[in-house]
Amino acid sequence: MKKTKEFLRRIFNIFAIKATIFFVRIFRKKVMAKCGHETYLKDVVIYNEIPKIITIEMEKPSYCHKCLQKMTIRCAWCGNPIFIGDSITINSPQDTYVIPKYAVKHNTYPTGLIGCTRISCCDMLGEMIGFWLPPGKVELTQEYKKASGLIKR
Repeated sequence: MKKTKEFLRRIFNIFAIKATIFFVRIFRKKVMAKCGHETYLKDVVIYNEIPKIITIEMEKPSYCHKCLQKMTIRCAWCGNPIFIGDSITINSPQDTYVIPKYAVKHNTYPTGLIGCTRISCCDMLGEMIGFWLPPGKVELTQEYKKASGLIKR
């Protein structure tokens, strides 16, 4: 019975994703991105059966949605995807924490791991310090840079 429920849930998820992609793409024009691929200005990016609609704001984008999908990383704490444009937090693990292989370290903080800011994951609500942006890098917010002394006031 459990296997049947799981199978039906997966079939429903696949159908819902395909329907979302169809309705997002219908009557949309394609543009050429600087990466060399054609893309829609608004399209669905999927990571581990989790879809997200990403809108590109420029007429000549740097990256297509397939390239943006490849830039998706996973939260070091809960494993959920962090898509391009999502807010992130950087936390250091305790000594007993086993760091997963997919965890991404921040280059400024050698012990800092990049995590999502979902309520179900982040125990320090409101500690959004930046965004995950192309080509797969952290852009810190101005408030965080000022508070941490990276920018002089």
